[in-house]
Amino acid sequence: MNSDSDKIARLQTQLTRLQAITVAMGVGLAVVLVSGAARDPVQDEIKARRIALVDSRGVERVVLGEDSGRQHGRAAGVLIFDETGAERGGFGTFENGQASLALDAPEGVGAPMRDRLGLIVSRSGGAVVQLNNNDSGVPVRLVADPGGGGGVELIEFDHAEKKARIRRLSYGDDVRREVSIGG
Repeated sequence: MNSDSDKIARLQTQLTRLQAITVAMGVGLAVVLVSGAARDPVQDEIKARRIALVDSRGVERVVLGEDSGRQHGRAAGVLIFDETGAERGGFGTFENGQASLALDAPEGVGAPMRDRLGLIVSRSGGAVVQLNNNDSGVPVRLVADPGGGGGVELIEFDHAEKKARIRRLSYGDDVRREVSIGG
């Protein structure tokens, strides 16, 4: 049978071990804190597939990343959302070589395709500033052709005849043409 003095001796041994472990953990924690505080908080590089910035309610307002469901193929860029989480615009580069900046109408305003202002640079270097109305029509655009030239294009849509009449005004020309439109 164990005597009280044996039990006390075992408890003293256990207490000594616990004290040694506690001191070792304290020293380890101090080393981690000191080494962490000495490190530069600025990282040279951060790699991520997607970064989302949210507002105080948790609604995503800005997303940096890749989007494979775009009209011009896979895109990488920045999307901007309103307070409801609806997309209101973005900047991106696309698989087809295009780069664009687009601003959208609020959800529920006008046609389902909500693009209203587009700044577009094609793979070949041509550039367009395009204004869309609430019917998804493009009544006016500024065009810089990749080979030189360009102008202001005024566009009139005839949905009944499925065509658009385009008038391009430039310094030396006033050219009119018709094109078929889908629908």
